[in-house]
Amino acid sequence: MFSDSELQLIQYEFSDISSIYLNTAYFGPIPKRTQKIIELATKRAADPSFYSMEEWLSIPDQTRESIATLLGCLPKNIMHSTSTGDIVALIGRSLNRAKNERVALIDEEYPSNVLPWMFLKDKKEITLDILPKTPIVDIEYLEKHLDKKTTILNISYISFKSGRKINLLEIGPYLKRKNITLILDATQAFGSLGISKQELSYVDAFVCSTYKWLLSPYGHSFAYLSDDFLTHLESEKISWINSDSFVNCQELTKYSTKLITGAVRFDRGQSPNMLNMRGVLSSITLLSELGLDKIESYNKSLVNHFCDKFDSKNFSLEVPREFLANIISLKSKSGDLKNVIEKLNQNNIDVSVREGSLRISLHFFNTVKQVDKILEILEIL
Repeated sequence: MFSDSELQLIQYEFSDISSIYLNTAYFGPIPKRTQKIIELATKRAADPSFYSMEEWLSIPDQTRESIATLLGCLPKNIMHSTSTGDIVALIGRSLNRAKNERVALIDEEYPSNVLPWMFLKDKKEITLDILPKTPIVDIEYLEKHLDKKTTILNISYISFKSGRKINLLEIGPYLKRKNITLILDATQAFGSLGISKQELSYVDAFVCSTYKWLLSPYGHSFAYLSDDFLTHLESEKISWINSDSFVNCQELTKYSTKLITGAVRFDRGQSPNMLNMRGVLSSITLLSELGLDKIESYNKSLVNHFCDKFDSKNFSLEVPREFLANIISLKSKSGDLKNVIEKLNQNNIDVSVREGSLRISLHFFNTVKQVDKILEILEIL
């Protein structure tokens, strides 16, 4: 758990939040330090006098290193992009077309993990299976529903809709034995919890948008691509920054279509993005200072507190509590959530409704007192 000084730091960093904000799964608030960094970056952009290329080109690599440290991997395996959907689409376009890929998704996945594959299916470039929706994903479920010819499983670490967390230590070895590539969308997980080296060893592509639980400005995402998976991807575009001929702005016309090595070759063309990327780097430093292990433990304590005291005749958990991590989704037995949201909003509580469920998301700036407040409201609805 957090020390008194860490709790004071958290309170300061998020003191601009005016509501009982239980909605990080929708949008993570940026801390004060990140606001200040973006203000400084804006001033620098307003006056780029003597702004060396080396200075701003170093930003994506600094951010890459900070993400790699937080994730527990090497920087060479991290790429920058703009969204989860862009990365999934890039992976789909970069796969070996000679191989007949058969991709599996679970119904009610987030669109970023679905639409790129549907697009390729419509072009008859892959085979796509949509597996039945389920509150639990385990080996028994996969054995029953995965086609024997499946080559890729694209799944969320934590479901945006239900809050269901998958057990990587269980399904990871199973997928490896089946030689099935695992593309893991960690957008609703990473930052609220970490991932062990053993868990990461089962993942071929770890994809994450940083504006939610990593509390960063909107418009940035990253992916960890394993060494083995990188050998199966063929780059389908190039930019001047990704070319191995680029050294400095004095030698830009030494053209070469040979790409630099590692995941960085898949970086978006404008990866330095000075305003956005500086903000990402700042927010990640806060998470690193606090430690993902402490953050995960604290967030889990809030979820446990909610589940221990939750006693409503009108709502039920969408998935069993043992599969929850940071998101709690409640089904209304009446099916009407309009009045529920109105009542919560009247009490200054900010939550989301997703696919007919009330979604409560708890991060380390939330408190037990805030959890008790929403429990109090739900009990009388």
